[in-house]
Formats: sequence, C-alpha cells, structure tokens
Amino acid sequence: MIDSHSLDPDAQGILATALGLAQVMGRAERLGPVAVSPQPWSGPVPQAPCDIADVLGRAREHRLETGERIQAGAHHTPPELARNLAQQALDGRQPQRVLDPCCGAGVFLCAVGEARLRRGEDPLAGLQGWDRDPLAAYTTRLVLALAFGLPLDDERIRCCDALEVDWPEVDLVITNPPFVSSGLSKGGLGPEKREQLRKRFPIGFQKRSDLAGAFVEGAVQSTAQGGRVALVLPESLLATQAAQALRDWLTETAPPSQIHLLGSDLFPDAQVRTATWRLERGTPIESFNLESRSPWTQRTVPAEQLRQAPWSAVVVSPHPLPEIETPVDVTPLADRAQLRRGFTDDFYFLARAIAEANSPHPPHPVVSVGLVDPGRHWWGERRAKIAGQWYERPALDPEALANEDPKRAARVLATQRGRRLVLATRSAVLECCAVEGGMIAQVPLITLSSHDPDELGLIYAQLLSPFATAWYLSRYGHLDQTGAGVDLRVPALAEMPMRPWPAVANSERNELHRRLEALAAHPGSTELKAVQCFALDLMGQPREQLMTWWWERLPKKLIAGYNR
Repeated sequence: MIDSHSLDPDAQGILATALGLAQVMGRAERLGPVAVSPQPWSGPVPQAPCDIADVLGRAREHRLETGERIQAGAHHTPPELARNLAQQALDGRQPQRVLDPCCGAGVFLCAVGEARLRRGEDPLAGLQGWDRDPLAAYTTRLVLALAFGLPLDDERIRCCDALEVDWPEVDLVITNPPFVSSGLSKGGLGPEKREQLRKRFPIGFQKRSDLAGAFVEGAVQSTAQGGRVALVLPESLLATQAAQALRDWLTETAPPSQIHLLGSDLFPDAQVRTATWRLERGTPIESFNLESRSPWTQRTVPAEQLRQAPWSAVVVSPHPLPEIETPVDVTPLADRAQLRRGFTDDFYFLARAIAEANSPHPPHPVVSVGLVDPGRHWWGERRAKIAGQWYERPALDPEALANEDPKRAARVLATQRGRRLVLATRSAVLECCAVEGGMIAQVPLITLSSHDPDELGLIYAQLLSPFATAWYLSRYGHLDQTGAGVDLRVPALAEMPMRPWPAVANSERNELHRRLEALAAHPGSTELKAVQCFALDLMGQPREQLMTWWWERLPKKLIAGYNR
C-alpha cells in the first residue's frame, strides 16, 4: 500500500495519473488502496511496458521546468530508442544482472523486460534501477508495478546518486546518463563536486569532459568480463580532447561493437547530437557496426582503425568535399601571423563590463560570435546575446573593467589593439571579418594579427576563400560535433597553408587592395565573391567547383544578409 500522505505534490500528481491509467488497464490492484483520487485517463491505453514508461515519464517531465531539465542534463528517452538499444544489448546474450544507474521513468528496464518476455524469460530477474531524483525513482516504481506487477516497495529501485555509491558487479549496464559539461556549474556540479568526481573517475571525468564520461567509466568498471555496456551519449565523446583518455582506455578495455549516430533531433531540449554505444567488456573484437541516422548509412569498420586514427576520424560522418590541391610555395598560417583565443574566464571578465552603448560610435564596441559573418560584422545592425544578456550596441566600459582587476584589464585590452581578423569558432564555412583597433573581440572568437598590414590583408582574402574552408574540413572536419561543419581550433588553423606576401606580384597586390577596399565599403555578395575569386586564382584553385560548393554551404540567412 502507498502512503500517499507522505508524498510531495509532484509525486501525488504522478500517482493520480498512474491510478487513472491503472483503472482503464484493469490493473488498479497493483497500486493498492490510496487516498489520492485517480486522474481520469482519456488517451490511448498503453499496453507494452515501454509505452507505460513513456506515458508516466512524460507526466513526470511535464512537472519539471524546461530549464530544470536542461540544468540537470536529463531528458526523457523515447521508447523506440530504448527498445532498439535493449535489442542491441541483449543480442546473443542472456545477462542475469542488469543495472540502469540513471533510470528516469524506467524505460530501459521496461525494454529489457519486454525483450525477455518475448524469449519466455522472467522480465525482472536481476534488474536494478537507480536515480538521484526521488520523483524519477518513484515514477519507475509505478511503471514497473503497472507493467510487470513489481511490488512498489521492492528495493531493486533505489533513489541514490550513482556517482557517489558503490556499483555492484553486473552483466549489463544500459542507461541514458545526464549530459553536463564538467566545465559548467550546472547540474549541481560546483568546484568541490567536480574535484570529487575527478578523483573517483580519473579516466572518464577530467579536464572539461562531459559528466556522461564518468558514467561510462563507472559502467565499464562494474561490468563483469564478457558483459556489455549500452548507453545513449553525446556524440562529442567521440571527438573531444577531454575524452581522449576515455576513448583510449575503452579501445583496450571495452571496445565498441556498435555505434549508431542519432543526430540532434531526438532530445529537442538538449540541442545536442547523440549516439548509442554498445561496448564489449574484456572481449576483443575484429570489427564494429557503424550506423548514421541522418543521412542513413551503415557499414562495418575494422576495429583496428580505432587504434590507428582518432575515433572521430573513423566514426563521425565525413563532409562531402570538393577536390583541392595544396600549392607548393606556401607556408603555415602560424608563420605569417599571431593567432589567439581567449580563456573562458576572460569571457565573463569582459562580460561584466559590457553595457549598452550611449552613441552609435563608442570607443570600444564589442563584437561577438553571432555578429561575425564572412567578410563583415553586424555590430549596431544585429542584436547580440552576450552572457545571457541581449544588446543592440554592446560596448565595453574600460573603467569598470579596471575597477575589478587593473592588471588583468591591461593584459586583456592589450590583445585588442590594432587591426585584426576575427574568426567564429563554429560555422558552416570559415566566418572571418576584419575589425579595427579599439573594437573588442569577445571570447570565443579567434583573433589573428600581423605587424604587416599587407600580409594581414592577403591572409584575410585567403581565409575568405572556399579553399580555406575545404582545406580545414578535409583535415579537421571530424572535430565538429555541432552539425555546423567547421569546429575551429587554433592549433589546427595554425597549419593552414598560405601564400606569403613576398610571393605576390605588384599587379596582384594592387588588385587585392582594390577588392578588399570595395568589400569594406560595401560588404555584399558581389564584393565578397570578387575577393574569393582573387584568392582562388592566387592559390591556383579552380573557381567554379569551389565557389558553387562554398555558396551552397552558406546558410540561407547569411546569403540574405549579403543581399540587403
């Protein structure tokens, strides 16, 4: 019997929904007599366990604010995804001990139970479910009671933080852990908590890795030799530098036998690309199955490739690229200019001193990532969101900056002097524009400077060219985890081949100046294309194929901006 008087209002609401559902399903006796009135059920009556979990899971989700869900990194798992992952996990196996350490509404436990029923097995044998959220654990109890008749006080469902308790040895861990960056103070991850987790999970949770990495390490460590781990994870774990140690460890300890790339539309609130992984604990594999959802592709990949190249280069879908040939008389960009990207702390330091400009021409306008397009910036013409605040004309107050920390203010402002190029870090093509001295390039923009203004202009033209985008994607496209295409990193950008200024003929120099001046005076598509074609000719690249490819990649909203 449920002691409904001890339940909080949210739990009572879930119970009322469950009671209404139990009545129409003819299973009211499974929840026992309670002092809560059933909420009449008028929708389709779920029959399969996963569908019951879906109904009550969404009822629970509706009781949480969207911001609360995002803050915790927890999102409801669709039943079909749970069924597919459970089918992969149980393929050719009969695990006796199964754990979901982040059970939510119990959809994975239900998926395993459904599969066992089809085999004629006990659906609940050896199943355990944990969740740190009391409402989630309570919802799982109601789901399993309605779906399988599990007693509501069964101790196999626990309210606990899986990252703070000892995990039992199991044959299968199947879960959708929370996605929370270790570098962010959300999801309850304060500095002390992050330090504790880094000590306990030194492989999966280091630097700026995602909290999901700690669950991967915990899951593998608790799985017996010959067992499996099946998870829904952020696709970024396939590529980020912070997760490199985890991937190296998994290659030797629990290599993947299946990876399915799911795209970014399964969890609308999360706005993150996801993937499912099936890992084989202590079992050598010769190949693994790689499937991509959008566009749909499927192939078998030799496992040895994960040792010979970064996982991301092997797994993440490559971008279709035009053919390019790097000229011989070029030098790395790092030899021609200085590249810099500020620290995250600098972002907040600057943000605290940003205010709305009182005039259309303030001494220190601030340009952010959202204001940078190829060949132009939109300061004063497009609103900018910086540190959660919207501005029409964001400007820096140097006095406010110096009042907080004069030495740091001087250091940061010293990097903002003179004409520079600024580059957005994530985009469909390389987005680069020129800014004058005094304009503040807000982190995470990459800044590029040179003591030679002619050299800087030549670099600008080459970065705007389709060749630069094609070159970067051909070598570093696998780093992208946003779906945009270009995920710009300073060390990678530093290698980009550039024609140096001394190698340019005088007639070409004059023409370059003319075209760059025209672009600065009127940053339209005609002027941008003129600069791009000049740079392609300079690099000995075919115009038509590269120009068509680049402009087709450019988002429509950017194209509209050039036609204004």
